[in-house]
Amino acid sequence: MIRDYNPEDLPRVIGMVQKGDTKPADEVVEVLSRYRSLVFTDGRGLRGIGCLHSEKPGEHNVRIYVDPAHRREGIGAALWGAVLADLRVMGAAGRVTVKYRSDKGDSQGFYASRGFKPWYTMDYLRYGGPRFPAPWLDIRPYDDQHFQTYIRMRSDAFFPVRQSFDHKPHRIYEQDNTEEYRQACQRSREDMFLAFDGGDLVGCAELVKDFIDVIAVAPRHQGKGYGKALTEFAVNALRDRCHSNARTSVVVGNKKAQTLYDRLGFERSQTNEWACLKLPN
Repeated sequence: MIRDYNPEDLPRVIGMVQKGDTKPADEVVEVLSRYRSLVFTDGRGLRGIGCLHSEKPGEHNVRIYVDPAHRREGIGAALWGAVLADLRVMGAAGRVTVKYRSDKGDSQGFYASRGFKPWYTMDYLRYGGPRFPAPWLDIRPYDDQHFQTYIRMRSDAFFPVRQSFDHKPHRIYEQDNTEEYRQACQRSREDMFLAFDGGDLVGCAELVKDFIDVIAVAPRHQGKGYGKALTEFAVNALRDRCHSNARTSVVVGNKKAQTLYDRLGFERSQTNEWACLKLPN
């Protein structure tokens, strides 16, 4: 039976998701707070959940999780059918994206048989080693006076990798240059850090709980050790917040970043793939 998710399902959903994924509980809660969610039950318990979120016109994201002990029983297919029905009722057009583990199970085959094409892959990494030496680089908390320089630098830093797998917009400056995003930066300033060399803004590090969400270095300053210094600083900052592990992610194919994390001692915890399906107009 498929029915609407309700808050009483939360403990069972978290337990089910974490059987097959390293996703922390607060991330599961965050998804459920934003997505329209349906659960599959068989009278003995909750066996799967399908989540749908329309992020903007023409862009829809789907998450489907099935209890590992009950895969290959048609549960994922039933949930996908229910989510697809919701999309049709909405008259949705554009692109549907999904994210799934590609290092475990056959999710790739499941989605490929339904018309999804691979988009890009990310390794999720974990560092549990000792603290690093204090950084030699001038790293300061985010300050609003640097907003314009910061968003241009960040946009330029991510341009090559976004262009490589056609993640649009390739340049995110225009997307970020809004008062709404500026206010969001102000609210998150305790988790954002800017790196300077000789007065020039050369890079940034951004944290989300125990996750290093962003390490970015301006293209003309890459290859000078700034990325390493920022990563070591971020790990130490998480240690100061009593996190025993530091987590991050890297796009597979971003060889510079992959080499850096390998050398610092990060280990891969899982690999996720994104795939896309084009909906007819």
